[in-house]
Amino acid sequence: MSNNIYSAYLHSNGIYLINSTDISSNCIFETHDLWSKNIFKWIKPNKKYNNCKNTIENNYYNLKNGILSLHQKIPNDTKCTYKCYYPINDKKMREGSVNNLIEPVNLDCDTLEINCKNKKNKTTFVDLGFHINNFPKLEKKNFNFLNSKYKMKKNIKKFNVFIYVVDSLSYYQALRGLNYTRKILLNDFQGIEMKYLNIQGENSRPNAYGLLMNKQRDDIYDSYGVRPVIKNDFFPKESCNTPLDNNTYIVDYYRQMGYLTMNAEDFFDSGVFNYYNCIGFTENPYHHSLRPFQILKTKKRNEFKQLEKEKCYSDGLFLLDYFDQFLEKNTSMPKLSLVWHSFLMHDDINRIFSADEIFQNFFKKNAKQINNSFTILMGDHGFRLSDYQKTDIGFYEHKNPYFIMTVPYELRSNKHLINNLKTNSEKHISHLDIYATLLDILTEATNNNFTNLQPYDLSNVVNEKIKGKSLIRPLEHRSRDCYEMYIPIQYCLCHVDFKYLELKNKKEYEMLEKTFIKELNNKIVIGNLTNICAKMVLDKEEKFIVKKATDGTRGALYQIEATTSPGKATYRATFNDKMVLIGNEITRTNSYNKQAEVCEKKSEYRKFCYCKSLLKKP
Repeated sequence: MSNNIYSAYLHSNGIYLINSTDISSNCIFETHDLWSKNIFKWIKPNKKYNNCKNTIENNYYNLKNGILSLHQKIPNDTKCTYKCYYPINDKKMREGSVNNLIEPVNLDCDTLEINCKNKKNKTTFVDLGFHINNFPKLEKKNFNFLNSKYKMKKNIKKFNVFIYVVDSLSYYQALRGLNYTRKILLNDFQGIEMKYLNIQGENSRPNAYGLLMNKQRDDIYDSYGVRPVIKNDFFPKESCNTPLDNNTYIVDYYRQMGYLTMNAEDFFDSGVFNYYNCIGFTENPYHHSLRPFQILKTKKRNEFKQLEKEKCYSDGLFLLDYFDQFLEKNTSMPKLSLVWHSFLMHDDINRIFSADEIFQNFFKKNAKQINNSFTILMGDHGFRLSDYQKTDIGFYEHKNPYFIMTVPYELRSNKHLINNLKTNSEKHISHLDIYATLLDILTEATNNNFTNLQPYDLSNVVNEKIKGKSLIRPLEHRSRDCYEMYIPIQYCLCHVDFKYLELKNKKEYEMLEKTFIKELNNKIVIGNLTNICAKMVLDKEEKFIVKKATDGTRGALYQIEATTSPGKATYRATFNDKMVLIGNEITRTNSYNKQAEVCEKKSEYRKFCYCKSLLKKP
């Protein structure tokens, strides 16, 4: 093969691109058999929920159209009280006063608690509930995000936008597990799937930064060091410790442009931006928020466990009820919703099979609303909490989340729009591109009634540089590489031709072993976990696997797979030929909750921990 000839140049968007005379510089995607016989150790397609019926007997209250009232069949000797809960920010809620329920009341909260007692003062009924209230007040100041030179037309039609994220749902697993759901979205709503969505980080938060804030958490390195490092958007601060208010949050933009906004999540008592004790938003940014219900779910565990059984709320499926009520709410305002569903498959890759018909029925029931909206069903990343990620296909799936979008019925005859989406469905895309698409729908595309869908720099619209490309406009014919898409090397979908390093290269093996274990133990130090977590060593009973890729005169990359002791934790990491850990990232490839969460439940460094309390005493 001829030598590669490379030259770096600065593109107008501030990103260094590389010209090459060799086709190897293009992004080539791996292909896998999603039904390979090797997957069935982990994938169980026949998993279904047991038949569940709502068994709660509520003869105590009614909640309809925002009005709370006593049930006509309430026992004569019973009196009920109610209490509202209001969101303050990502972490906190405010409890309202306890009020006697006598006459019908128009509630000003979305989350409430009902308590009923008989004349002997014995509690006979307790319920935690939610709805969409009639008074969506939001005391939040606006801020200027539109470029002063950019003008929005008046009286333009605004379509609803609904975003539903299923945590850990990969493209392949959606193809396996969402047959009914995909059928209705593809056939009834003419949805378009994107095959090559690429993650920006290992877990939810870094991907949410790209999807919803046009930001990258990690520094971006060129594979072989030709192009300069792109510093992350939070430098020199830590992303976790940075308040996100009045910044680039796409939901804030929609709210300021007249949209009624809703957010619902289910992961313990935290949101995608503040989990692991991060700050997130210090003010509630939504008209309707289910955060108080989410917090109560943790504070009142016993009551909620009973509710899960009685109302079929397991695996976070209560989110669909809240979403359904938001869709049905009559309002003159256009709507934006963001649902982030974590418990469905965060810890179990197979629960998606169980939920397929539930999602299908939901979309069928709400067809009228879906037909008047841009609706997105997607994953944030693929599944990552089992040995499945140690396989080649599992490693690939983690980097390739699912994405499908439907467009409003009246735009389905727009040939340019549909053709752009279909063409882009085969292109390499990122969460930043989805952000750009959401911004485009809110501003420029709507401003021109979706008639001018040629390439357009959305940085002209707002007071920031938009890093992604709108998916409703043509993407470049050439394949973009991960560097220019702000995707860290270790999460890049583009195939790198790694080959196993022969064992005779002892010096390279020794350097990599020493460097890896040093970097791993340093993570425990950085996380301030040395008092509770054991120091790690390589497990000599397991292979230390090294793959190497070289590219002409540009150097080498090493991808290692290691098992450590105690605990047989497994990891992947990438190093350059100077023994620098690429992206400062080590990926855990098997489950760690039983080893780490015994002593530490919240630190983002807990995945590197084996609790000292688990060590066998002499």
